Amino acid sequence: MSAPAPDPKKLFDSIVINAFDFIGEAVSVFKRSPKLSAIHFFTATELLLKARLVREHWSLLFVRLEDASAAKLSHGDLQSVGLKDAHKRLVEIARAEFPPLAFEAFESLRKRRNQLVHFYAPADLTAAKSPVRLEIIREQCRAWHYLYELLTRQWKDQFVEHADAIDEAARQMRRHKEYLGVRFAELKAEIRVQVATGAKQHKCYVCDQKALIEKPGPGAVHPATCLVCELDTTVLTTTCSCTKT
Repeated sequence: MSAPAPDPKKLFDSIVINAFDFIGEAVSVFKRSPKLSAIHFFTATELLLKARLVREHWSLLFVRLEDASAAKLSHGDLQSVGLKDAHKRLVEIARAEFPPLAFEAFESLRKRRNQLVHFYAPADLTAAKSPVRLEIIREQCRAWHYLYELLTRQWKDQFVEHADAIDEAARQMRRHKEYLGVRFAELKAEIRVQVATGAKQHKCYVCDQKALIEKPGPGAVHPATCLVCELDTTVLTTTCSCTKT
């Protein structure tokens, strides 16, 4: 007798709940183990993409679609898609909105996870001023920015029932941004120098630090870089055309 088809909603909900558990773990263990934090955060990201695939059809979780079966899924006997395949299927099969910058941010998480699992973990990873430790926080804050946008905007209809969990994850991620606040304090002198030479200072939409430095130049669109999280973006400057009376 063949196994019954999985309940799509129960499967989706279980994956989402698991993903947010991993985000909570990623934040809570960061201070003592940035390595585990990086592993947990990437796992959470990948699970949320898989959950979105399930909203299309559970068979999309299988690397080889011809191997998809309810029995294998119920027993965990499957090789599930990774980040790249999940992205490809979401874009090409589900026709889901998936900004290229979001994929780039998630790909950085994947590379960091592989680096720490398979190759090495720097000895000073837990040191307060470890450069790799800072990179991990930057990568997670950037990835969370795009995850939050996907879950609350582009994929809102699919994840609306998990709005409370999304809000709780956002609250937890603020702890990471507190670490970046320390980095901002260290950079204040450098920021003052750049502002004094004509650059403009803005609040960064990824790390929430006022460290986004807009480089002066002709035209209305100028390049900008956040000195804290290293976001590269552009700033549009407009002039108000209204007339005071």
